[in-house]
Amino acid sequence: QQQKFRRLADAVGLHAGAHVLEIGCGWGGFALFAARTYGCRVTGITVSEEQYELATSRVHAAELEHLVDIRLCDYRD
Repeated sequence: QQQKFRRLADAVGLHAGAHVLEIGCGWGGFALFAARTYGCRVTGITVSEEQYELATSRVHAAELEHLVDIRLCDYRD
């Protein structure tokens, strides 16, 4: 999974100071990886309350609230 995240991040040229909008952020895996590895900001959105709860918990546990913002919303809104 980490290799997949790295290939994606490198393909789009992620860097510190970049801001990523991740639609359908799942459990927050890529958001955490991108923030930790590249120092970029990530806004992740999900429609799943369960994914939102776990992803925000993981962000808090990693102390990355200053870089990662997980939101419970529908991107169509």
